[in-house]
Amino acid sequence: MSKADIQNIQRSLNIIRAELDQADAQTRLRALELMMATSQTVITTARKLSKPKMVFPKPKPMPIPKPSKPTAARKPQSKKPQPKPDLSPKEPIPPVG
Repeated sequence: MSKADIQNIQRSLNIIRAELDQADAQTRLRALELMMATSQTVITTARKLSKPKMVFPKPKPMPIPKPSKPTAARKPQSKKPQPKPDLSPKEPIPPVG
């Protein structure tokens, strides 16, 4: 704000004060309510303008690897069947004594 803007606001407030001196109590309360609402709006706007804007960088796209050869061309490896383990009961080993 420039100095001229502040002086204009001060003049306006002086005019309002002069008018309120001649008004009754009810009119004074209404004028004060209006001034308070205006002040709240100005404060809210000033806070929004003074907040730092947070900018998040966009992540770089990740490259998708391309397969060098088709996977269907590979031959499946033959697996030999593995022998089943012996599950028959066995005698316990005697303790060393």
